[in-house]
Amino acid sequence: MLDVRKPMGLLFVILGALLFVYGYFFSEAVPFYTPDSWFPLKLNQPVGAFMFIFGAMMLALARFVQLHTADRELGERERELNRAERKRQRAIAKRELAAGAPDDSADAIPGELEDDAPGELASASDPGSTLSKSDDPSSTLAKSHDANSAGGSSADQKSDDITPTKTSEE
Repeated sequence: MLDVRKPMGLLFVILGALLFVYGYFFSEAVPFYTPDSWFPLKLNQPVGAFMFIFGAMMLALARFVQLHTADRELGERERELNRAERKRQRAIAKRELAAGAPDDSADAIPGELEDDAPGELASASDPGSTLSKSDDPSSTLAKSHDANSAGGSSADQKSDDITPTKTSEE
């Protein structure tokens, strides 16, 4: 975004310099009267000098604001990158912890990943897996326990308890 101080400062610097040079070389002195006497004054010179100084101040302020804004944006970007880096490092640490940890994921649903939303199964991302929500091992175990307590035969139980899994032969 263009700061209004830049073009305004540039305008006053150029016009002030031109007015000062014109007053110094080409204008005649005007008598300036005081109560006791008078003295010659080239009015274009001081007005040109003040315009030049004002324009230089505007350019300096525009530059200061530009540098200050760039510094603030750089700081915000660095903080954002630091947050992203910490988040990435935490994710890596979680993966390493999950990969190196003993198999304590027995209470998790097979095929469910940590990063997935609750209830989503990994079978959507793994086409070789045939798991679905109905293949929950806890519900299968409950079925087999109910079948054993009801006096069902073990052959019936085996046909009901078969859950599709990947084997090393596949």
